[in-house]
Amino acid sequence: CFVLSIIMTADEEKPGTQLQTAFTFYYMRRGKNANVAATNKNEEAEGSSNIVHPYETAIKSIATVHTVEEFWTVYDFLVRPNDLPNTTDYQFFSSWD
Repeated sequence: CFVLSIIMTADEEKPGTQLQTAFTFYYMRRGKNANVAATNKNEEAEGSSNIVHPYETAIKSIATVHTVEEFWTVYDFLVRPNDLPNTTDYQFFSSWD
């Protein structure tokens, strides 16, 4: 497990080529939460509202980027997708802040 943090305050002018919107890199390990599905079934049967969603527990934020330079800094840090286990995926979404 790894996390890269690029620390800058929101008011700070970010040097570099600004992106129109911030983007966030995520990684997800599929199949790791098999026991979560069983827990959900038990809670649904009992009428509980504390249901855990496997996607929400499996996806982890790596870093949010605001400039092209930050993008390449994070991208260069990442393990190449070919070298990841078969059950691990990268995702890249625009941020809705």
